[in-house]
Amino acid sequence: IMRTQNQLIMREKMVSLGTLTAGIAHEIRNPLNFINNFGVLNAELVREGLELLRQRGQGLDPAAFDHLRDILQGLGDNCTLIDKHGKKANHIVQSMMMLSRGAVGQRETYSINNLVEEYANLAYSGLVARGELIHISFDRAYDEAVGKHEVVVPDLGRVILSLVTNAIESLLDKASRDRGFVPMLWVSTRLEGDQVVI
Repeated sequence: IMRTQNQLIMREKMVSLGTLTAGIAHEIRNPLNFINNFGVLNAELVREGLELLRQRGQGLDPAAFDHLRDILQGLGDNCTLIDKHGKKANHIVQSMMMLSRGAVGQRETYSINNLVEEYANLAYSGLVARGELIHISFDRAYDEAVGKHEVVVPDLGRVILSLVTNAIESLLDKASRDRGFVPMLWVSTRLEGDQVVI
């Protein structure tokens, strides 16, 4: 009976986590699409501005010309960063949607370090979204030699999400009982022979 109760509690937790994840992903998707789309539009405007400056900027004071060019190039660099991080965030949202549906994913070559970082942050954000005040320091130690591997991202992500969520809940529980306890989460990856240890 106890085992059945534990299974029911775990199933309820997973359903609750799936609902929470789907809600977060849905709320993030629309503003993220606006950010990504406007980032692309801004990059195009910057290119047009630089071209116009190149064609018609000869009459400007040289210092003003250089200053305006630097501003436009800086905006272009910002657009590149928006695009890079927007794509990363979009991948996270897609993974969250697959996670919430329990979908079976395809194997893909993916950076293990990025996957661990994304899902560790997702676990933390999920607890914050539930209204829990969390004062946990994160210590990360990612081995660059780990590299990319062929994995089913949502499946491995679900494992990392569960491990990190359980770790955080355990830290919070201990912190509530021991006022002197300073909670710290340590997440690491390392390559041992032909195996990746997370």
